[in-house]
Amino acid sequence: DSYRAFRAEVEWRERPGAIVLVSPDRDGGYLVDPVRLQSTLVGLAQVVQVVAGANTFEMSEVLGKQCSAWGGSINVLSIPTAAGTIRYQYFLPEQVREWGNPNHRISQVLAWVTAGTNLSRLRKHIRPEGVIQLATVRRMQRTRDRSAHMDVAQLRQELVEVTRQAEENNDFFNELVGENARLEESTDLLKQQLAEARDEIRAKDYQAQTMREQLQRAGSRPAGAKSEELLRLIARKDEPTPADCLALIEQCHGDICIVLDSAKESAQRANGFLYGRDLLDLLLRLVTTYRNALMDGGDSKARNIFGKKEFAAKESETVMANKTMRRQRTFEYEGEQVEMFRHLKIGVADDCTKTIRVHFHWDSSRQQIIIGYCGAHLSVTSH
Repeated sequence: DSYRAFRAEVEWRERPGAIVLVSPDRDGGYLVDPVRLQSTLVGLAQVVQVVAGANTFEMSEVLGKQCSAWGGSINVLSIPTAAGTIRYQYFLPEQVREWGNPNHRISQVLAWVTAGTNLSRLRKHIRPEGVIQLATVRRMQRTRDRSAHMDVAQLRQELVEVTRQAEENNDFFNELVGENARLEESTDLLKQQLAEARDEIRAKDYQAQTMREQLQRAGSRPAGAKSEELLRLIARKDEPTPADCLALIEQCHGDICIVLDSAKESAQRANGFLYGRDLLDLLLRLVTTYRNALMDGGDSKARNIFGKKEFAAKESETVMANKTMRRQRTFEYEGEQVEMFRHLKIGVADDCTKTIRVHFHWDSSRQQIIIGYCGAHLSVTSH
């Protein structure tokens, strides 16, 4: 209910100021102090604090990404335009940290808020056209008051003069209205282009950082280490565990496959699984031939890499309609909650030693496989 109430506040056409949504990081702390930020933004914006432990899945489900914030991010929601449009500026935790110390972070938020409120507040200030209009109204009032002491010729002359001035003012106002509309349209377009450029820069910065980390990992690891681990795995008589399989895939294909912490944790709980070599074969096909097929021919071509008993492109309708089951298949990736319905599968028995599921996501922008889960069969309506 609090999310719905917040949405109503965001969409209120007469809202006088911006809204700054501040969320806690994974440790429950805030990169910008909400209390200090509110004292700085008095009269300009309302600071809304997302409490630690809030259900961010429900938040994004009710409000949508545009009106949400989690993981230490900050979201600046503009004053609604005359058409009811609400613009949002989303800052990820990494970007907030780059702003520097707490004082610099508050100054940065203040700058973004005032960039969106100055124009609307300027419209309420005293302007030359307003003064001219008021002068015309007062002159007409004086003419009416003195009309009893004026002859017909004087009254006619005064009315002609007032009419001429009113027409001139009306032409002036129309020019101003047209010019303001053109300026607002141009400003909106520039803001949109600026936001798109910033998003593109952030994406490229992330890609560059990812490549640097991959190069560092590759440089810190001896060239023969991967081959040695592969040889050890081949020489082992016992089957590799799910955790072993994920570790090996990450070491050999870390540039094209990201294994999330949630996948590693679920794999540790499934270490009793008996068919590790079959799992490793599926994972290897996932990050090589399946990925190549996705880039070459899309889903229709890629799904042919696996048999019907090895791969599912989605979940059943009953699972998709169940919030709890959808949430089980949702994992945090890059600060967002991502639903991962595609999955690899081995076995159908309700026995974690013989059955396993691997839920993953295809990040088409980075051309990477993201593994979010590797463990026991998740809940379905049948069991």
